[in-house]
Amino acid sequence: YRLPTEAEWEYAARAGTTTATYNGDIGDSAQCSSASSVLEPIAWYKENSDSNTEKVALKEANAWGLQDMLGNVREWSWDIYAAYGAAASDDPLGGLTQTKRVARGGGWDSTARNCRAANRYEQALGDSSDRLGFRLARTIGPPPCTPDCGASSCGDDGCGGVCGECVMGQTCAEGACV
Repeated sequence: YRLPTEAEWEYAARAGTTTATYNGDIGDSAQCSSASSVLEPIAWYKENSDSNTEKVALKEANAWGLQDMLGNVREWSWDIYAAYGAAASDDPLGGLTQTKRVARGGGWDSTARNCRAANRYEQALGDSSDRLGFRLARTIGPPPCTPDCGASSCGDDGCGGVCGECVMGQTCAEGACV
């Protein structure tokens, strides 16, 4: 288990959407301290949190069943904080010599605008706070291969191995020793 990269975190937070939140766009009126009808059902933020961290899983989940991706607490990511480069990049990890990581998601003290899926914070590596938490990710490799020899007595098993060996002088032809 590990921290998600920034790109993984945002992908999970958006759950297939392209809007500011998985519940829709927040709009320009939410740049300051104003309530957001889009954010209200899915996140604890400055306008509904009573100025403290709230219990988890009380707001609506995104399409993938993930709750509290936006608001309540900012979440650590694996990436070292660095400004985005001019060129597009797939899942960049940021600078390697920085002393700050990226936190995502906004917190209970954030305005609606700062609870967007794309919002990022720079957070010193040793920071701890009631405004900061984490979510774990797991790297899963390809599924294990199950050899499939079927009725074959020789040949490829579909996993990079062989189903059987032909005796001396025989060759494998279409899954049978001849």
